[in-house]
This record gives sequence, C-alpha cells and structure tokens, in this order.
Amino acid sequence: MNLKLRSELRFVALETPAFRPARSCSVLLRHLLTFAQVGLFDGRQLFDWLDRLGLRPRWKDWATFWVQDPDAGLLLVRCEPCMASVH
Repeated sequence: MNLKLRSELRFVALETPAFRPARSCSVLLRHLLTFAQVGLFDGRQLFDWLDRLGLRPRWKDWATFWVQDPDAGLLLVRCEPCMASVH
C-alpha cells in the first residue's frame, strides 16, 4: 500500500518568557490552541489564524513562534515536526 505523507507542525506547549509569571490567556487564544491540540490545526494554520485575528504572531525559528495575547501578553507557542498520512 502506498501511503501519502505530509510534514506538519504539531502544537506542543504554550510558554511565557522567564522574566514574568504566567497569566491566563484570552478565550480566543484558548479556543485556537484547543483546536490545535485535537489536530484541527497544524502549527502553520494556527499561525495564520492568529494573524487573521490580530494577535500578531511572529516566527522565532522553524517550529516556534511568539504571539501577543491581549490578556496574557507575549507568549511562546512551541510546535514539533511530525508526519501525517493524507487520507
């Protein structure tokens, strides 16, 4: 059987910078991260949605990006590479 695979970024964690304590993030960001956790969005799609909704994401490296949340401030979104089968 010939499976078609694609590379994607899977959401792993949300972190705050070390110099300040964690605060609760906005409801909008929480919903988008939940969608990413269950696999509805990969990291690139999550980045695009955050940008469309005005949370100003910017890439730190190929699998990590910063996002500016209105409630929690600057947050780091960590992803990991994975292979997914295309059905």
